[in-house]
Amino acid sequence: MTTYGKVRLCERCLTVAGHRIRPFSENAHIHCRDYSLPLQRRLVDFASDSSFATASQKMEEHYGVIVPESSVRAITLGHARCMSEQSKASLKNCQECVGEGKQLIGEMDGSMIPVVLFDEEAEGDKRKARKVDWQEAKLCLVYEQGSCDKRHRVVMGEPGEAGDQWLSCAIEQGLNRQSSIHCVSDGAKWIASQADRVFASQGSFLVDYYHLCEYIADAAKECIGKDEKGP
Repeated sequence: MTTYGKVRLCERCLTVAGHRIRPFSENAHIHCRDYSLPLQRRLVDFASDSSFATASQKMEEHYGVIVPESSVRAITLGHARCMSEQSKASLKNCQECVGEGKQLIGEMDGSMIPVVLFDEEAEGDKRKARKVDWQEAKLCLVYEQGSCDKRHRVVMGEPGEAGDQWLSCAIEQGLNRQSSIHCVSDGAKWIASQADRVFASQGSFLVDYYHLCEYIADAAKECIGKDEKGP
C-alpha cells in the first residue's frame, strides 16, 4: 500500500534447498501487504494530531487511500516504540560522542493535556469505568545555534525521565565534553533542576523574557501594594 493506493507487481521466486527466495523483495525491501514509508509517515502525522479513527478518515479524504484503524494504530505505536528505543540507545552511547564542541540551545516546557484512564481492576466492560483526567506532557528540544535542525522528545512521566530525554536530544545533536548548552524555559523549578542534573557545568539556564516579565509584573503588584484598577 502506498499514498497512491495499492501497488501490485509480479516477481520471480526461486527455490533453493527447499527454501523459497524472493530476490526482488529482499533487495527492494518490499514486503507483501506492507505499507510504504511515505504512507506510514503520513499516518503517524495524522494519528499524532488526533485519534486513530480520525487519522484513517483523513487518509481517505486527502489521499483517497483506505487504511484500517487497526493498521493506523499498529504503525503509529510501532514507530513510537522505535523512537523510545532510539532515545535509550543515545544515552548508552554518550561516551562515544567525539569531535569539535558545539554551542547548543535547549528548551523544555510542560503542558496539561486531557487523557482517558481505565480502571484495570474493574470487571466487565472497562469502557464503563473510564474517566477523563489531566496529565502533564513534558516537551523538550535541542538544536545547534544557528541551525533549523531540531530534535524533539515528549514524555508523560516524571521530571527525571524528561531530563533523560533532554540529554538524549543533546547527544543526537552532537553534545560532547567540549560542548556547551544554553537552556531556556519558563523558570519552573523541575526544569531548572533537570538542566543542572543532566548538563551540569556544561549547561547554563535562563528564564525566557516573556515569563520573566510576567513574574516581575506579579511581584510589582505586591511591592507597590496597588491592584490593577488603581491609579
